[in-house]
Amino acid sequence: MAGARAPRYRRLLSAFSLSAVIILTPVLGAAIAAADTAEGQVIAAAGQRFLLRYSGVFALVALTAAVGAGLLAADKIVLSPGRRVAAQAVHRAISLVALAALATHIVLEITAHKARVADAFVPFLAQRRTFYIGVGTIASDLVLLIIATGIVRRRFAGSRAPWAWRVLHVTAYLAWPFAILHGDRKSTRLNSSHIT
Repeated sequence: MAGARAPRYRRLLSAFSLSAVIILTPVLGAAIAAADTAEGQVIAAAGQRFLLRYSGVFALVALTAAVGAGLLAADKIVLSPGRRVAAQAVHRAISLVALAALATHIVLEITAHKARVADAFVPFLAQRRTFYIGVGTIASDLVLLIIATGIVRRRFAGSRAPWAWRVLHVTAYLAWPFAILHGDRKSTRLNSSHIT
C-alpha cells in the first residue's frame, strides 16, 4: 500500500517544487531589476542585512522541525504506513529547506567577511570568535553527515549492518546543541535574547 502511494507523494513534491520556481522566478527577477535603482539598492541592502542576521535562526528552526518530522516519520505505533510515507516526505522537504537556510547563512557570513571559506568546513580556525564559529562549523559538518547518510540510506539497508544508517543519522541530536551554542553567542552579541 505504501509503495503505491509513494509515486503520488513524489508527484506532489514535484508539483510543489514547480510551483515554488514559478512563484520565485518573477520575484527574483523583479528584485534584480529593482537593484538598479537607488531605492532598490537600499531595499537589497536591508534584505541582505536581514538574511545575514536571521538565516542562521531560520536554519536552526528548520532543522528542529526536520528532527521532529523525522521522529514522527519513524513512529510505527501511531502512524499507519501511508501516513509514515507522508511524514517522511515532509521530513525530507523540511530538511531541504533547512539545508538551503544553512547554506545561505554560511555564504552570507563568508561574503560579509565575518568568516573564511575554511571556517565553513574546518572547526576552530577562525581568527575571531574561534570557539563559537568552531561549534557552528561542527554543527554544519554534522548536518552534512546527516544529509549524506539520508541520500545513501538504501545502500545501508542492503548491507550487513542496516542499523549503521540509524546510528549515523542520529547525529542530528548532536548537531542541535552545537547550533544552539553557536547561535547563543550571536544573540548575546546582538543583545537579542529573543533569538534563542
